[in-house]
Amino acid sequence: MTPKQFAGLAVAAVVSAVVAIIVYSSSVQWSSVTESGEALVAGLPARAKAVAEVEVDQGDKKITLERRGKNWVLAEHDSYVADPKKVDALLAGLSKAQLVEAKTRMKDKYPLLGVEDPDTKDAKSVLVRLVDDKGKEVTSVIIGNKRQDTLGIGGSGTYVRKPGDAQAWLANANINAGVKLSDWIDPQLFETPREDVEHLTVDIPGEQPLEIVHAKNSPGHTLSEIPDGMKLKYTNIVDEIVRAARTFEFDDVRKFQTPPDDAKISTVVLTTKGGVNATFHIRQEGDDAWVSVEAKGDGGAKTIADALNARAKGWEFRVPQSRIKEILKRRKDLLEAVSS
Repeated sequence: MTPKQFAGLAVAAVVSAVVAIIVYSSSVQWSSVTESGEALVAGLPARAKAVAEVEVDQGDKKITLERRGKNWVLAEHDSYVADPKKVDALLAGLSKAQLVEAKTRMKDKYPLLGVEDPDTKDAKSVLVRLVDDKGKEVTSVIIGNKRQDTLGIGGSGTYVRKPGDAQAWLANANINAGVKLSDWIDPQLFETPREDVEHLTVDIPGEQPLEIVHAKNSPGHTLSEIPDGMKLKYTNIVDEIVRAARTFEFDDVRKFQTPPDDAKISTVVLTTKGGVNATFHIRQEGDDAWVSVEAKGDGGAKTIADALNARAKGWEFRVPQSRIKEILKRRKDLLEAVSS
């Protein structure tokens, strides 16, 4: 490369960098104001205990959290109890947040910060509205994207905007709110290590139940009885059932209203080495699979079983159909003739 060519490339690189900086700066509209100190929600720390309802909106999706005594419940999900730590974290974030840097006032730039109107098409922002115990609005805030390490190492901020106000801001708090059920609860209904599964029964109406046990001299599992002349289709086929059954996650919940119809309900019974016995009733409704659970145990296992019952009694949980298909296997799915 000649000196002239090198110089040309260097100039081009500098020009590209300058253009990039200009484009970025103009799009985000950084302000020379580094800190205003104004509270995002004035007076909220003193009024937080009076907040009786939290509404979170994004387009046609909505989550409403209602205070019921010491609990927060999800109105759209039959008043299932929310994780109080998640609600407290939202209120704490809104209470302590200060507006530390003015950002754009340009509507077409809002999506860069995630502070566009939440009811616009493909909006990523959410509108959080707090209502007190008298039905009066405490505040409403549009919550946008996070900005990591903006306030020093480990100090993240959140872009925010007040509805009807053109000015977007960076607030010095991590404010989390969403319209998915998993934003407000722990979606893990049950979990145990695969190697702790001592016994597993899969009972599908009209089919011979599968009895799965720990294999002798092996960390894996096998069928308790394999008929003469038959064999497993492949080595890990039974372990795949155990792996799927050892954990249940849900994406929706509803009150348990009708008792299971044994002719339509599949049952999975899982027993751990520690003595926890959990029975899962699986109800198929079209493309959905709903699971109810009851557990029992003695000693230390009773503590685990009681905690599961306290959370699950009286409720059905929608679990991914793909997970249910991995669990509800028939003997013909697992076995083949030795000669094949």
